[in-house]
Amino acid sequence: MGYDHLAPICTLGRYVEREGRVLLPLTVQIHHTTADGFHTARLVDELEALTADP
Repeated sequence: MGYDHLAPICTLGRYVEREGRVLLPLTVQIHHTTADGFHTARLVDELEALTADP
């Protein structure tokens, strides 16, 4: 049906420790027909909140 390409792709990079904080790079690829920048930003904000206080 051609819907295979609509799933989001999340890629995590190598973590580093800086100034007592652990930083983990995140890349999110989302097809624009399924979500826009608002939804992607909301996803990243919620992930940050979850990892800040698990």
